[in-house]
Amino acid sequence: VLGPYPWALHVIALAALMAGLAAAFARADGGDMRRAAYMALPALSLIALALFLILTKGALTLALSALVVAAAALDRRFRLPEMGLFIQAGVIALSWRLVVDPGLGWAVDRAAPWEAVASYAGAAAAMAAALRLLKGLDRRPAQVVLESALAAYAALLANVLVSRWLTGRAEGDWLFAHWALTLNALPWLVLMLVQLYRLQLGGALRWLRWAIAAVAAAIGFGGVALAVTLANPLWAIFGGPQARVYGPPVLDTLFVAYAAPALLLLVALGRLGHVPKLVRLALAAAGAALLALYAGLEIRRLLRGRDLSVPGVTQGELYAYTLALMALGAALLYQAIARRSPSLRRAAMAVIGLTIAKVFLIDISGLSGLTRVFSFLALGLSLAALAWLNRWAAGRQGNGGAG
Repeated sequence: VLGPYPWALHVIALAALMAGLAAAFARADGGDMRRAAYMALPALSLIALALFLILTKGALTLALSALVVAAAALDRRFRLPEMGLFIQAGVIALSWRLVVDPGLGWAVDRAAPWEAVASYAGAAAAMAAALRLLKGLDRRPAQVVLESALAAYAALLANVLVSRWLTGRAEGDWLFAHWALTLNALPWLVLMLVQLYRLQLGGALRWLRWAIAAVAAAIGFGGVALAVTLANPLWAIFGGPQARVYGPPVLDTLFVAYAAPALLLLVALGRLGHVPKLVRLALAAAGAALLALYAGLEIRRLLRGRDLSVPGVTQGELYAYTLALMALGAALLYQAIARRSPSLRRAAMAVIGLTIAKVFLIDISGLSGLTRVFSFLALGLSLAALAWLNRWAAGRQGNGGAG
């Protein structure tokens, strides 16, 4: 009835009343700022409500980001741990705006480029500023939320930039390239890891965090699965230029599509010790599988060029795969010795066994002449060395009490 602006004036007047009460309590209570904090929290919330009523989408996101920083500054200045409640609520509201309403669809399709970048970059910068203000204070819940939000908002910014660039290329065909699908899936994998990281806070929101992590995992791993299957340049189902590999060897689009998410998952495991073991094993298995796929495709790219869908496998390619498997087995065996880990030693033996099976089941029919002779000679010498290393490692673990 009143319209947005007159209604916002009523709300901001009530916020002014709460601010006045906060100042009055601060004067009356001397050094105890608790009652003042209880008045400052509704004042900040009412300011946020007034901004919701009148600002545009990008401006509102920036305003909410500024309020989170203001709450952290109040806590820093007056030692008000209650501000942590507003910080967490503000991060939830910002996350909703950046992901759902107006969300990624608005940022990619409808917003001006400067407004989209300002919204996501401003939110990420606000999280970094709030973290800096809380440094040295015992505010673990707020700090964990801010740390995870900073990572998530930075990933969402990358998602927006990449998506806007991709949608302007070749009438959207590039959206179905192997590297494009993974780039758009990475922010969701980051969101999943953020929620798993926040599980250490416990509390009533634990199951909500599990639910958000599950939804984000379904979207993120769904995109990666498309990059691994339908968009895999090995068979080029979609065809066209998006099926080829671009960039310098090793650090090319194969790295973006498969190695980048693998490294993200494997590195994040170091911060997820509080997560159930089954979940950590699943993340580790997914990361290892993606790295193995990257290594195999990269070998083919180095030997066959940018178009991986060319028919057949050359003798040099077969030999390169065998050498890569042997190098992996040797590396695992070295780590098993260094860490005195029986599980790593068993994994190394499994890889070496797979190498032997590959040689006798595949390589023997694909290699010919002197290549076959040298391959078996090199394999025999390498296996002899690895067998000696395995026996030596087993002896050390047996004598040293490996755990």
